[in-house]
Amino acid sequence: MPRKSAATDKLLMELILDVADRLFYECGLHTVGVDRVIAEAKVAKTSLYRYFPSKDALIYAYLERRNQQFWQQLEAFWADCEPEPMAQLTGMIDFIAHLLAKSDCWGCPFLLTASEFANADHVSRQVILEHKKMVCDRITTLATAANLNQPQSLAGQLTMVIDGGFSQTRYLENEQVSHTFKRAAMALITQAAN
Repeated sequence: MPRKSAATDKLLMELILDVADRLFYECGLHTVGVDRVIAEAKVAKTSLYRYFPSKDALIYAYLERRNQQFWQQLEAFWADCEPEPMAQLTGMIDFIAHLLAKSDCWGCPFLLTASEFANADHVSRQVILEHKKMVCDRITTLATAANLNQPQSLAGQLTMVIDGGFSQTRYLENEQVSHTFKRAAMALITQAAN
């Protein structure tokens, strides 16, 4: 039997990840089994396990992909901002407010995963911590370059406000959460500028 081409392999892997992404985000990681991903992707069990040898491997790939998408979307959003650090920082706040306002935003995939896997040894923990650290580090870098007071403290506060905003999308109206988040984040930035 001829082997599939690398392009076909990539398409099949992306299809499986697309289905897993939708199901994991909408339904939760514990409630979605590998058999459901296989059924909805309409692939053979051997196909899924060829790319993802375990459910944990699939969860890891899902989070890695979400992390890459976040940064790619943010970079694209920044393309419309002025290059100055303050404009980039406020652009990051605008981007997150935009995400929070979307009707299909049910929270941060990293926080949702962390709430399902409290075990510090779970493979997801590495990706979650890396993503959250990258967000905080980027805010610190921009705040430092913008000469804001106590940039590390500001980054910690903004990261907490971001996480709070994503948590509130689970039970409040998205537009309301987006506006409240933006006002709170901008108040912290304004305070750090004085």
